[in-house]
Amino acid sequence: MCYHHDLLTAMERVRLQNWHQLSEPARALLVRMIMRKGELFWRRQLNYAELGDPAPYFDELIQHGWVLNDPPITVSTLGQLLTAKALRAHFSSCQPLPSADSKGALIDSLNRHYNDQLRPASHWCPDMPDELVALCDADLFVRIRLMFFGTLSQDWSSFVVAELGHRRFETVPLSPQSRAFTERAEVDLWLTMDRVREALENDPQQCDLHAEQIPASTLPTPWLEHRRARLLFEAGRAAERFEKPELAMRLYQESTHREALIRRFRVMERTMPAAETLATLHTHRQHKDLMNTQLTALSRIEKRLAKQCGLPIKPQARQPIKTLELHLPYHQSVEQAVADHLATPDAPVFHLENSLFNGLLALLCWPAFYAPLPGAFFHPFQAGPRDLIHENFVSRRHGLFEACLAQLGTREWTHTVRQRFHEKRGLASPLVDWQRLTEEVLELTLACIPATMIEAACRRILTDIAVHRAGQPDLVQFYREQASFRLIEVKGPGDRLQDHQREWQHFWTQQGIDISVCHTVWQTPPASKR
Repeated sequence: MCYHHDLLTAMERVRLQNWHQLSEPARALLVRMIMRKGELFWRRQLNYAELGDPAPYFDELIQHGWVLNDPPITVSTLGQLLTAKALRAHFSSCQPLPSADSKGALIDSLNRHYNDQLRPASHWCPDMPDELVALCDADLFVRIRLMFFGTLSQDWSSFVVAELGHRRFETVPLSPQSRAFTERAEVDLWLTMDRVREALENDPQQCDLHAEQIPASTLPTPWLEHRRARLLFEAGRAAERFEKPELAMRLYQESTHREALIRRFRVMERTMPAAETLATLHTHRQHKDLMNTQLTALSRIEKRLAKQCGLPIKPQARQPIKTLELHLPYHQSVEQAVADHLATPDAPVFHLENSLFNGLLALLCWPAFYAPLPGAFFHPFQAGPRDLIHENFVSRRHGLFEACLAQLGTREWTHTVRQRFHEKRGLASPLVDWQRLTEEVLELTLACIPATMIEAACRRILTDIAVHRAGQPDLVQFYREQASFRLIEVKGPGDRLQDHQREWQHFWTQQGIDISVCHTVWQTPPASKR
């Protein structure tokens, strides 16, 4: 509460202060309930060996208003708490219930009979050998979790996981300025958007109604605006699926999500004259700074539109991609099969995929990634900064990244990377895969890959971390004697290069690095599944 005191109402603060009136076992039982999913529990679900008989602690929680015993519920809610067999057993004497009905159909039948009647569970099921309890103040606990983590995708189990040592996190200084929300209205906005997201997932066909609940104007907090842009995009996708092109266009136009522009032109391509769409696309490309992935997707749309308009299509001049083909015995992992085939004692091959250059970037620029900037770290259990994939992530830390990358022009960089590898090994990071980036791989990298190539890869990743941290070649082969390396992208039968993989292929070709795509053919087909 010391960081978020001003984001709570006076009544909420008093409620939380009453927490200390509870005995320690009662608080422990309450925490168990808070950490579980939902608000309703059968008592038998809440027996924990370390607490012994929970009955007196339930009584204490009920007395202080933290738990409600035998709450009134609808038959629909009861249906979610019981199996179909139990429902039939409790209601078969009240009305005919065909045994062949699914649980959903059974609940629908009961709903039609009882409508929205509220009754205690003990009235619905008087012979139930268990009691139902409800967690009170559930909304307050959700609000507190959101304020602490800055998201509801993370929960209180993070404390347990960290305490047991299953995950370790970098220590980043936190202060009142580090918190996710600066005022209560921002918390309310986030909760509103989360309700819209859930409604879209549960009933996407009503996307027009859900979209009305999305904040209508740009939000001042960058990470909240990023979430709003994502929600607008998701609503637009739902509008597309249910044939509401005008709504989809409006939502995509409002959204700054990186894929919204592409979807907008896809809708225009299907609903507007080709010539008009093509003219709009040309105008947009002239006046907007676009990312490589956006340019690639728009180029495809442009070619299709030009073909429809009978216009010549300019071929894109690019160096051909080097390929090779291998016929190998079937292996569960196509990458490992190719790695085993190509490896020699003096030239080992490792399946590193995106872990090598991402990991090197993280180790080299650790101070930049874990700088305690506002909007980056909200709590002690973050693997990386919250704004990692935001468009302004690197620009906010420009000086820090440049200072770290400048080491690649000196002899100090290898010492820095080795030292960081040993100091930070095992810490959770969105860019470091410690299982693949082993000490052996690191030493081979330092011996065989020039600093200029590492800098080129790092700078490319930083131009668009969200896209460029993926799509990197699957295999790296190190040639110890020649102090060199080559990169191999592996494709199994029927697989093909994706856009972001193709871009990485062209990038390494331009750098003069030996890179190829290996197409694999199985000598023996995989065993059929029975």
